[in-house]
Amino acid sequence: AISKPIKEGLARLNTWRDKRRDRLGQREMAGLTDDGTLRKDLRRRLDDEQQEINKLQQDRRDWIEGMRTAKEPYLRLAAVLIPQEAR
Repeated sequence: AISKPIKEGLARLNTWRDKRRDRLGQREMAGLTDDGTLRKDLRRRLDDEQQEINKLQQDRRDWIEGMRTAKEPYLRLAAVLIPQEAR
């Protein structure tokens, strides 16, 4: 079973994705020319942004799923101090 915080995280992720896609769609509609096409530079920019949205969503989903599979979800932080003369 998925815990409540993980369900909430996935729901927030989906909401974020949907809002970003809606904004992209609005920008696409606003950029249409009279003949219903987009300039190539705008199409490329919108495609790049869509790929970024997909990548960020997948990265976040992977992180959330990783938290789901961990017995005790936590982050380990480690600091490595390197003496000045070793650099």
